[in-house]
Amino acid sequence: DATLSDEDDMLIDVGTVELWDADDNLLDVVNVSDGEVSFKLLFNRVTDTTLKLVYLENEEYNRVQQTITVSITKPTTTVTFEQFTLTPGQKTNITAVITDEEGQAVTNGKVVFKINGKTVKDENGKVIYVKVTDGRATLEYTLPTEWANKNLTIEATYSGSSSYESSRSQKETINITKEMPNIEIESDSEITIGQTSNITVKVTLGQTPINTGKIVLKINGKTLKDENGKVIYLKVVDGQATFDVTLTSYKPNNYTFTATFIDTQYQRVEKS
Repeated sequence: DATLSDEDDMLIDVGTVELWDADDNLLDVVNVSDGEVSFKLLFNRVTDTTLKLVYLENEEYNRVQQTITVSITKPTTTVTFEQFTLTPGQKTNITAVITDEEGQAVTNGKVVFKINGKTVKDENGKVIYVKVTDGRATLEYTLPTEWANKNLTIEATYSGSSSYESSRSQKETINITKEMPNIEIESDSEITIGQTSNITVKVTLGQTPINTGKIVLKINGKTLKDENGKVIYLKVVDGQATFDVTLTSYKPNNYTFTATFIDTQYQRVEKS
C-alpha cells in the first residue's frame, strides 16, 4: 500500500501508479483512489529486493518515482493438537494442526512427533515423517500397555518448507489411566453335581468386546484349578471366556461364582 500527497500534504485522488521490479519488469498498474494505491504481489522465494513505484504525469501532476527495498520472508507457523485420548494397547490417531500467521491451513511440509522426549519411529527404527495435508498431520500410534497409570509428554515439530517457517508445538502432558471394562457371568441357574456345565464370562468396554486379557474363576471364594493344582487362566477371545466346570466334590447347595478379569492395559475387574 502507498499513500500519495502533494507538496501541501493534500491527498492526491487522481492519476495512475506503475509498479516495477528490480529488473525493470512492469508488475502492475493501479489507479489512485482516495490518495492511495494498493498492490498484491506473490513471491515464491525468500529474498531482499527493490520495487519502483512510478506516478505517471497527467494534467494536474508531474511524473514522480520512488524506489523502496522490501524483505520477503516466509510466514511463521503454529502447531497445536486436536483433542485425542490415549488408551494403553489401542491404536489412536494423534493429529497435529499447522496454521500460518493468518490462521490459514499450511499446505505442505512434514511433522515429526515426540513422546516422552523420544522421536516416534517405525518398526524398522526409522523416524516417521507425517505429511501435512490441509493443515493436518495425523499419526496412528499404539500406546504401550506398560505406560498405563503414568504421565507422558507429547510434542510435534513442523519441518517448514520453501513456503513456511518451521515451528514446534508446546509439550502436552497427558495422564494415562486404565479403563474399566464390564464383565458379565452367564451360566445355568441350576447345575447338576457330576455333570459338566459351561460358565461363560463376557468382557466388554462399552459395546465393544475385549480381545485380550484372561479370566480366573472362583467358586465360593476358592479359585478354580486343574487336576495338577494349578490355577486355570482362560484367555479372553472375542469378548468372552468359557469354563467347562464339573462339580464332583460339591454337595447340593447354593454356590457363588466369581470371575476376575486380569490384563495389564485395563483395570482389574471382579464380579459374582
